[in-house]
Parts: sequence; C-alpha cells; structure tokens
Amino acid sequence: MLIVAGGVLAAGIGNGYPAEHQNLLSGTAWLPSGQVGQLTLLDGSSVEVAAQVRVAPSGTALDVVQQGANAYAVDRTAGSLRRVDGATFEVSPPATPVPGAGANLRAFAGPDTVYAMDTGRGVLTTNDPHTLATRTGPLSLTARVAPQAATLDEAGRLWLLDASTGDLVWIDHGQRHTRRGATQPGAGVLALADGNPVLVDTQRRIAAVLDPATAEPTHTVELDLRPDDQIQVTGSPHAQRLYVVAARGMLSICELTATTCRAAVPLVADNSEPGPAVEAGGRVFVPDYRSGQVWIVDLRQSRVVASPRVLSPPARFQLFVRDGVVFFNDPNSERAGVLRLDGGVRPVAKYDPKKPDKGLTTPGGKEAPTNLPPPPSGAPPPVKPPAPGPKPSGPGAPAPPPGLRVVVSTAHPLVGDQVTLSVTADRNPQPVRAHWTFGDGQEADGLPTSHRWTAPQTYQITVQATFPDGRTDVASLPLPVLPPPTGSFIVKVGGNGTVSSQPAGIACPPTCGADFPSGSTVQLTATPDVGMRFDHWGGGCSGTTATCQVTTGTGQVDVTADFIALPRPTLTVSVPTGGGTVTGPGIACPPTCSATFDAGQQVALTAVPVDKYTAFTGWNGGGCAGTGGCTVTLLTSTTVTAGYRDMADPEHCFTYDPNRLHFGPVGSDWELRSVNTLLATMDNIADVQDAQTVAGNYDTKCTIQSGYGIATYWKGGKNAPLGKINNETCAAYNPATLTVTEESPTKWHVGDGTVTFAGYFDSQAQAVRFYRVARQWHQECFIIGVRNFLGYWR
Repeated sequence: MLIVAGGVLAAGIGNGYPAEHQNLLSGTAWLPSGQVGQLTLLDGSSVEVAAQVRVAPSGTALDVVQQGANAYAVDRTAGSLRRVDGATFEVSPPATPVPGAGANLRAFAGPDTVYAMDTGRGVLTTNDPHTLATRTGPLSLTARVAPQAATLDEAGRLWLLDASTGDLVWIDHGQRHTRRGATQPGAGVLALADGNPVLVDTQRRIAAVLDPATAEPTHTVELDLRPDDQIQVTGSPHAQRLYVVAARGMLSICELTATTCRAAVPLVADNSEPGPAVEAGGRVFVPDYRSGQVWIVDLRQSRVVASPRVLSPPARFQLFVRDGVVFFNDPNSERAGVLRLDGGVRPVAKYDPKKPDKGLTTPGGKEAPTNLPPPPSGAPPPVKPPAPGPKPSGPGAPAPPPGLRVVVSTAHPLVGDQVTLSVTADRNPQPVRAHWTFGDGQEADGLPTSHRWTAPQTYQITVQATFPDGRTDVASLPLPVLPPPTGSFIVKVGGNGTVSSQPAGIACPPTCGADFPSGSTVQLTATPDVGMRFDHWGGGCSGTTATCQVTTGTGQVDVTADFIALPRPTLTVSVPTGGGTVTGPGIACPPTCSATFDAGQQVALTAVPVDKYTAFTGWNGGGCAGTGGCTVTLLTSTTVTAGYRDMADPEHCFTYDPNRLHFGPVGSDWELRSVNTLLATMDNIADVQDAQTVAGNYDTKCTIQSGYGIATYWKGGKNAPLGKINNETCAAYNPATLTVTEESPTKWHVGDGTVTFAGYFDSQAQAVRFYRVARQWHQECFIIGVRNFLGYWR
C-alpha cells in the first residue's frame, strides 16, 4: 500500500503494504492533485497519464491510499473517503467514516478492510473496502497518534503508537491488543521492514524488530542518533533493513540482523530539508524538499552516486516506489514524473493547468466533456464530486440525528475514583442505547454508566448513541485522570551515610526527595558509611534505631538523619623473627607492624616467607585463618599473627666455658676440653693449640650429623673475628647464591653454583640447617691432621 499524508509520502514503510508487493498494472501509481481535486493514474514505463478522475472540489487537502488497482481518495478538508475502481475508474459517493475527523483523517487499506482513523482523537472505524460502509466502531484506541506512528503490515494488522503514553496498540483480525509503555511518550516511530513491524525508540536510540503475534522485541539494533536529531524512518520492502534519514543530512543504513548500523552516508547538510527514503533496484532515494533534488545512494558502495533535480522551482513533493519504478509528485501542482535508477528524470504533467478538467476520465475509461463553466477570477473552479446523488429534501426526508453531549460527574477525576458518565442529545429524540469505550481497553453499555481508571493519563472516551429510529451518532472527549493526592518527603543527611525508603523513591544522597500516596506508610532506613555509625533521627522521625516509619499526609515531611564517626582502631601485626614479612596498607612488618584505620575499613594482609626454606603456617586473629589471604574488617583494635616454620633440622648444640679450656695428650692424640667437656681431638700439640684458639672465641659448639659425616659450627661467646690459625685450610664461596640441591631423597648437598661443599646430608632438613649456617659466613675452614680434623667458619 501507498500513503500520502500532509504532503510527505512514505512508501512501503510506516503506512501500509510495500508498494512493490502489489499486483497493479506494472509500475503504475495513483497521484493526488489537491489544487484541482483530482487523482491521476500514471504509467511508470511509458510515463504517460493512464487516467484522470475528479474526486473532490478544487483546493482540497487531498491524500490517496492505494490497494491493488484501486485508490481511496482521502479528503482531509471534508473528512471523507471515496473509492476509485482501478478497472472502471468509477468514483464512489463520499463516505464519512469518522464524523468530525476533518484534517486528522487518515486511511489504511488492506485487501479485506479499510481502516479510517481520527489521529487527533485516536478514534478508529473499520469499513467495507468496496462500499466504505462502516463495519465496526467508532472505537477509541489512543489519545493521539503522532506522525510516523501508524502502519499496516502485510497480514492486515494495524499498528499504532499512542503519543501521550507510549503504548503500542495493534488490531489483528478485529481484536485489539496493547503493549503498555513500549516507548517513552512521544519518542516512538513505527516502520515496516520486509513486511515486519519495527519500533524505533528515539530516546533509547534503538530499533527493535517486533514479533507480530506478541509485539515483543525479537532483535534490537543500536542507532547512531544525536539527542536533537529529527529523523524520518523507512525500511526495505524485501530485506531486514532500516533507513534513518536525519535532518542534519545523514542517511544511516541499518541491517536489522546486526547490532549496529553498518553505514552512515553523508548527504548535503547545508540548507537542506531531507525527507523519508525509498528503495528500488539496489539504490536508496532521499528527497530534498528545499532544493527539489533527490539523492541517490548505491547500497553496495554506501555512497551518493547522483543527485538529480526533479522539481524547479522546488516544492514539498512525494517520492515513492511501485513495481521497481520510482515516482515523484507535487500534490499542489501538475508536476510529476518518473526517476530512473541512474538519475535520469522523466517529467510529466498530470493535467493541463490552464484547463484542468481537460482529459477527465469517466466511468468505463472515456474522457469526460470539458465544456464546464470557467472558475471565478483568482480561484480554481469548484467541481461537483462525481455521483454523490441528490440530497433528500421535502417533508419526507429524514432529519440529521441530534447532536450529542457527554456529561461526566467530575472533570478531573483521580485514579481509582468512580466516574459517572451519561450522554444526551441537544434536542429530541433522546438516545435509547449507548455503547462506551473508555480509552483503557475497557467498554460498557448504558445511557448512564460508570468507570474507574487505574493509571493517570488523558483517556479518549467515545460513546456511540442509538436513537429510537435506529440511527447512530458518535461523540468523543478527552478526560484527564489525575494521580491520587500525595505527600512529599525531604531527607537531609548529616555525616557520611545514606537513607533509603520502602516503597522505593528515596535513596539519599543523591535522591533526597520523593512523593508518596497520601495515607501510605513509608519506612526509612539509615545505613552508615564505613567508619561511621547512625546516631539519631530528627524532624518527622525520632529515635536512634536505624529504621523509622511515617504515614504520609498531603503536605511535606522533613526528616534528618545524623551519622557520627567511630573511633579509629589500630591493627597490629606479629611476625616471628626471621620468619618473613607481612604487608598491607600502612603495614610493612618488620619494621612497621601497626597502623590506624577508619572503623569498618577492610585491610588486606599478605604474608611472604623470608626464603623458600621457610614455610608460612597460617594466620591467627582478626577473623583470619589458614594459609590464604587475610582481610580484616576493623571495628576495634585488632592483632593478627603470621606463623612461619623454618624447614631446617633442629640445632644440636652444647655450651661450655671458654675461660676454662685445657688440653693434654691421650695416647697418640691430644684432647681439648673445657673442664671435663671434650671439645676436640687433634693429632698433635700444634693442632690442639689452634683448636683452642677457635674454641676460645665462642661458648657453644653445634654439629650436623648425617650418615655421610659430621659438620661443625660454633657460636656465642666473644664471636669475634678469628686470628691467625697456623695449620688452616679454607674454601671461599658466595653466601648470596647458596642453594640446597636434592640428588636423591636421602642425599642432599649445598652449593653456590660454583663451589659445592664436601659431604652430603640424609635429608633436606639437615641440608637446610647447613645452608642456614653457611649463609652467615664466606669461608668454610678446617684444621686437618692425619687422624683428626676440626671444622669452623670465617
């Protein structure tokens, strides 16, 4: 179908069947000419006028809706419809399907039904496509239908958007369905793509493909729109593709199977006024009303390939496609024509502007006589509409029905109020029956009736009254239903914390004020920030508990909530000497093992052993345990201990008195003792004297004994640097690079990567003990005899 509305034509998308899907004579279209009240049938292949019929007086606001070969003339001056038979060109008498619609009349034609709508009041009728007789209605569907907010899909479903509520309404086989709040009020645009409905939400900047059965989105695409963009939306008749033309001179090509629009094609942005796009032959055509040109965009290349001028001087013209032929039409003059895919323009005159009635087609396809009286000076000649029939007159003619008046018990009801409605005539006879629609999907019968509305908005109420002789008339009025009275809360927060409400509405900060229905109970809850505690309420609340309940009135309630800081607790960390370190915010222990924090603050601690031969054994205190991480929530001063275990074998040591050393021969050897404690056995007196020098520097002797031998080290006492030892053998090494190496589970040794110490150990623990000793020195030394030796360190 093809719809021309307000001088802007939207073809294929947004207002009915795609023109390319019709089986009319190949590439022919009906064009309106309001100045002369005519419709012209233009053959796109020959670019010749095939028919020219009078449908309205000259100077009429005239639109056309095309279904198959037939045309429906929409006279928006008189508020009437007329059908033009596509085979005989016979024009039907005018019908007024929605009384009082006038300039708000729009029509949507399907194969079996013609829908007529008053877009100003949201009132709809269904009509016979041949006789235009009303089948159902008037029905009140919405408060107001905005431009680009109504369309008829290929299955004959009529889709509408209520501009005042954002509700989506669709009529399917006579059944009305509603999806509440489909878009923000005034932010929705409807289109068709590949025959499927598409809902564009300009505030959320998305396009949603709708399920025709449920109107729920099946796929959404993000649109690249600016907040101030004014757009025209159309779609492809044969593909899931949307065309969005922004007034700033930008065409967005959006594949509805993707998530974002694939291409944005800049048009001429300066001093242009673009209209809705149409598609034909792999190209998109965008009219510019200010220049009279058409931008032609190649879909494959996503660029402008031509911009022919179709009207000079320019005027607001219509651009649409039928059977792959692109037509342009000036509805206010004789100018029209066909635009080729390569940008070639073939203009045609729909009528002779000097003799506009010349060539008029009569029923059967014959040309009408042209000897009509000349028009008055300065005005087009009024022409009598075809075949309206004489108006009845005389005493036997029926008088028109009386005018109707709707009376409501209150002009501004509140949500939930019961409102009484009645209908009367301004003269007798009075109605005997009445059928009401209340604008919220509910209906009722009765001369007086009553109704309650459940949501605040303006509802369009329509009543169809029946008179004693069976005649009917319709009256309609908008009724604003107001929200119930409310009381307001204003919350002020002192200190660091938040206040929330149940029911929701207040979340302070930042939302510190809200309205609630009068008489309702509102509970406020105070939540302190970290390091704070709730102290007390003030104003409309009192007490020190964290919650407060208030019953709303109709005025304002001021509430204060005060929070105060908690004392700052100290976190202390305990680490065994030599075991490792603990780090965290403000903590690096040792040496910094305590810090002060805000109450309630969470502090994460990390334990690191001093080396790989020290094991972390776990946490204790502050709610921490195990060997993982430790996060302490500080409400009071807290101590946390980190446990470490040395993997080395325990020391095997004994002490002695270095001031009571003596030596003497025993058999062929010499013994060094402290009192009676044997410290060393040497080969000769010189070696035992050297041993005495070593032992005199300490007071403790330790050994590491394994199956491979004994390692000796000394500690304590003076622990001064040793003097000269006569019979001494030493091996230097790098203590910083020492490691413990496993050769087998029972054979371990220690080395620095270059030097490997002589001897092995039975276990890793023995080797680690040796490693600990060696890390303190730089040389391992021996006094070596034939039978005996003594080890020590420098």
